[in-house]
Amino acid sequence: MYRITHRFFVLVFVLSLLLSHKAIAKRESFFTPDNGIVKGISFGAKGLFALGSVEDAQRPERAQSPAGFTVFSLFPLTEKTQLRVRAGIPLWHVNGTTVTEDEWDEGYYTEVTVDKKGPDPYFSIEHAWGWKGIGFSLGVAYMFLQEYTRDILEYDEWSSYDTTYHHYEYDRNHLFNIVCSIRGGRTKGGFFGMVSFPLAITMDKDRANYLLEYSLFGVFGVKKTKFGIGHMGMIKKREEDSVSVTGTGYPSSYDSREVYMLFPCLKVAQLFGDHVVVNLNFEIGGTIMPRLGSETEGLRPSIGVDFLFSFGTLDGPNVMDGTF
Repeated sequence: MYRITHRFFVLVFVLSLLLSHKAIAKRESFFTPDNGIVKGISFGAKGLFALGSVEDAQRPERAQSPAGFTVFSLFPLTEKTQLRVRAGIPLWHVNGTTVTEDEWDEGYYTEVTVDKKGPDPYFSIEHAWGWKGIGFSLGVAYMFLQEYTRDILEYDEWSSYDTTYHHYEYDRNHLFNIVCSIRGGRTKGGFFGMVSFPLAITMDKDRANYLLEYSLFGVFGVKKTKFGIGHMGMIKKREEDSVSVTGTGYPSSYDSREVYMLFPCLKVAQLFGDHVVVNLNFEIGGTIMPRLGSETEGLRPSIGVDFLFSFGTLDGPNVMDGTF
């Protein structure tokens, strides 16, 4: 009887140790700090779309991008570091011709034709570090600029003498940027900032071509949902390499710009299960409240959707793209 009782208590003791060990393990995993670093290989996709037509032949040099697409992946290196790679077409336009009538001179028209070889692909690679209360990344970005032509025809339908034809040529080019981001505070409550700006040693002194990307957000949230409000955008500027004029006009410089800008922007991210995050970017300006610069015909509010899937367990609703 003594042996049976002794073995019973030993068995209960061993079982209690096992159960307590599992409980401690669960508790430790529950309180694992969210340092913004993935625990397994992760993949994401981002899409941005303008709400309405953005064509503006009067000011095509400030044309807003109708859409943009990016994919990215993350590779954990250590518990506190990861590698982030992005690729896509964040500024995307369709070739074509637009015609507008000058409202101050009835019968006078401007016709703009853009013929481009293809979209400008964008790539970046960053090394990111993350802790409970702070995180940052540093890397480089590259955009390949396709060659294209822009033809601007100004004419009066009643007079063939008052006609000017401008032909602008933009050669193939390359842009190199430094990319850096910073997080102050926790991933569910703090400040997120990101900027991509030209690498000085690669800039062309004769042609002022550049790419600027930025994102600034204040963030707050709970375990599986977080919100952010701030500003995000991208600007690409190109200067023509040659110009010719036929008619009554004179040669002039024509800086071409493509942009997207969400200001102010509301971000909402939701964690589904342990491996999927879906994020919505909604521009408040131009939808709920007036947008700055709304007098420019080619500017429209935008909406975006981000998606992240991770093979590792996610600690929270983090998009992991460096901006949220």
